Amino acid sequence: MKQDDYKIQIAESLEKEGKFLHALQIYYVLLKNKIYKKTAVVKLAEIYQKFGKIDKAVLLFEDFLFENLDIEMHKYYTHFLIKNEWYDKALETLQYISKETNPEAYFLTGLANYKLKEYEISIINFTEFVRKNKRSDLLADAYLFLSKSYRHLNQFDKALEYAKLSELIWNRNFDLYFNFAKTYYQKEMYHHAFEAVSKAIKLNSAEYGLYKWAGKILYRMEEYEKAHNYLKKYIDESNSCKDPETFALLGGTYFKKKEYKQAEMYFEMCLKFDPSNDFAKQGKIDCSKFAS
Repeated sequence: MKQDDYKIQIAESLEKEGKFLHALQIYYVLLKNKIYKKTAVVKLAEIYQKFGKIDKAVLLFEDFLFENLDIEMHKYYTHFLIKNEWYDKALETLQYISKETNPEAYFLTGLANYKLKEYEISIINFTEFVRKNKRSDLLADAYLFLSKSYRHLNQFDKALEYAKLSELIWNRNFDLYFNFAKTYYQKEMYHHAFEAVSKAIKLNSAEYGLYKWAGKILYRMEEYEKAHNYLKKYIDESNSCKDPETFALLGGTYFKKKEYKQAEMYFEMCLKFDPSNDFAKQGKIDCSKFAS
């Protein structure tokens, strides 16, 4: 084993032990070695990411890519930037990757566009990716992001069309069914929406936002007791819930059960965070009428 290979093993062991400063020192020494510099940059970036020092990681990537025309490193760097919400920088980096010879760049560009809420542009890039990558492992994700983009543009039939294409490829993704639920909800197809969110919960019961949506959908279905249970679960599972919509809906379920004091309490909690919420305002007025 080469000495520098051994150094990498030592640094990785130090990371596992939580001795990140010592690991950093070894990786910085390896930056001086042209053969190991790429590995060192990636390892250093991963450590800086753990501590939220993304700017330091960016400088390392930029320095490496200034000296090396490495397309795979450009891709890795782009993934890193998107993961850490540096979307504009990701788009800037993608300019150095040919989309014709690296069609994955269409997907990454579409993803950055989507995160920046540039939904029309994201559709263009994901559509090109799908056209050029019929056998890609990312195809199901591309269809899902197309669906989400169309949903954000209120084109719900197109959203369902692409969600169904994604489902044909991979049907174990909770986010796919969460997207189905939101789309059906917008189309006022509440039974379909609840069926979809129920599938999402089965696939990922730790995603607490699903419980809020289940309660929200059931409220529209006038299943107030069930809605109440899901909304309470969302609040109980979420640390320090400050979501006015959830408080308003929960107040509504108490009102429907004629528990006016509890209803008024939740309407007031809603108005604390959203003073202009008309549903909660009217709810308080109605509680005063019926409680007296």
